[in-house]
Amino acid sequence: MSEGTQRILGLITNARFIDIGSYRQIVGGTLEGKTFYSEPIDGIDGDVIQTASGNYRFSRSIH
Repeated sequence: MSEGTQRILGLITNARFIDIGSYRQIVGGTLEGKTFYSEPIDGIDGDVIQTASGNYRFSRSIH
């Protein structure tokens, strides 16, 4: 999926990848000033995670 066609729902800052089982992960971090945990990750494209509910850009640093 190219950058031009991705709909980004938000920016997750201070992102941490969390294992939830064999070959499954979620991202925890801060989204719009609140603690956030994503749905299971379907894919990663650069700094964008793809989930069933949509795509999120992530950053490992606090903004």
